[in-house]
Amino acid sequence: MDFDNMLMEGNLRYKQKLMNGTEKLITSEKIPKYPLLILTCMDPRIDVHRIFQLNQGDAFVLRNAGNTHTPDVLRSVLVATLEHGIKYVVILGHFDCGMSKLRVDLLRKKIKWNVSIKDLVDFFRPFKDEIQHLNEQVKILSSLPQLPEDVQVIAMIYDIKTGFVFENKIIENYDSNTAFWKDYSSFLKEKGEFLYQQNPVFQQTQSFQNNTSNSEEIKAENNTKPQNLENLTETIEPPMLESIINMKLPQIRIPPVHIPEIKIFIPKIQKNRINNA
Repeated sequence: MDFDNMLMEGNLRYKQKLMNGTEKLITSEKIPKYPLLILTCMDPRIDVHRIFQLNQGDAFVLRNAGNTHTPDVLRSVLVATLEHGIKYVVILGHFDCGMSKLRVDLLRKKIKWNVSIKDLVDFFRPFKDEIQHLNEQVKILSSLPQLPEDVQVIAMIYDIKTGFVFENKIIENYDSNTAFWKDYSSFLKEKGEFLYQQNPVFQQTQSFQNNTSNSEEIKAENNTKPQNLENLTETIEPPMLESIINMKLPQIRIPPVHIPEIKIFIPKIQKNRINNA
């Protein structure tokens, strides 16, 4: 595949959007808009701007393998905090991280590097547990003497199965994935109920489904307890609680529209009339 052409064609489409006004360049506004820096993983499934609905120029974003503190991360963080007034550093981890599956012993066979397994582990810094690793990174970064005292470092973790982000006040209470998964369903239930209460689309969908049920369905519903959000979350085990997120909207059938045939009469113009003109 010709990646050079692919990228250049993408840039031309971007320029076309700039010309059409559907995209805009950030040139004069304060950069970044918020005193926020996000350190996250290089995993291409992690799109910080989509996950948090941020706009271009809203925050600094750093990425590396496993959202791990390194000397280069520290270099960027210090520039951001000392020169740009960044006050909040969010380390955004995610479940199913590739660095938690990295086999250094197998990697060693691919590298032309005569070093020990221990040296490779120290260099690549793989880990087995995302939450444990995330808390360790927060502890390391927040305790660095070079970091200004008024900078707050917090952890968040992204669930690639649902799109939910679990905040620092949750993560800091767990020392491993195993401990977190035990309470996963209750956290997802709370977030699902919040979405249901805040988003009228879910409520309208439920109302529409009730109004369009036939008499037999209505009779069956009257004889059974409604399956509300609480019942749904209680019957699904973590980490596959996706039904709440993947709620299907009802299909709306649009009746065919008949457009009558329209005949247009175009009179013929005689040649002699044209010549006389």
